[in-house]
Amino acid sequence: MKLLKTLLICTLIALPLTHSTESHAKDNERLKIAYEMAEITYDPSQFGQAWDVLAPAMLEGVFKADPKTKKYGNALTKLFADSLRETFNEKKNQQIMKSVFARVYAAEFNKKELMDIIAFYKTDTGKKCIKRLPVVMSRAQQEVVLVMDQIIGNEFEKNLKANMEIMKKNGTLPADFKL
Repeated sequence: MKLLKTLLICTLIALPLTHSTESHAKDNERLKIAYEMAEITYDPSQFGQAWDVLAPAMLEGVFKADPKTKKYGNALTKLFADSLRETFNEKKNQQIMKSVFARVYAAEFNKKELMDIIAFYKTDTGKKCIKRLPVVMSRAQQEVVLVMDQIIGNEFEKNLKANMEIMKKNGTLPADFKL
């Protein structure tokens, strides 16, 4: 439990530290435009949705593996997810997150591209895209799960065996290793 708490605290401490790197941006004008794009595109509810998915995946195993917390695994997972969501929803943390997105946008797009993207996002279609894209991604993920048997089926098993043989030959795995 202490390890998990330490990990979460370190993560939350690291976020504000990333904020200080913005003074190193080579192109302040581009960064300013990227901030405008972050203001338009950043949706804090997406992080709430992400925690709803990630928290159980990350935390349940930790809580269920510890005999002290095993009985309360689901409740503790909800507790941590809710607490993380509340923490990220604080205004100062939202600004930090927008800064992170702005720096990423500034690193990935030039000034003209940022301006073009912003112009698109200000259109009715762009506004709809911002609102609907998380839904599209979520639905696509759900539908991918439905077709995973087709995707993973025999091809995955064949690729897994072939790659495992390569790892055995190069010494990454012992020669007698089996799944």
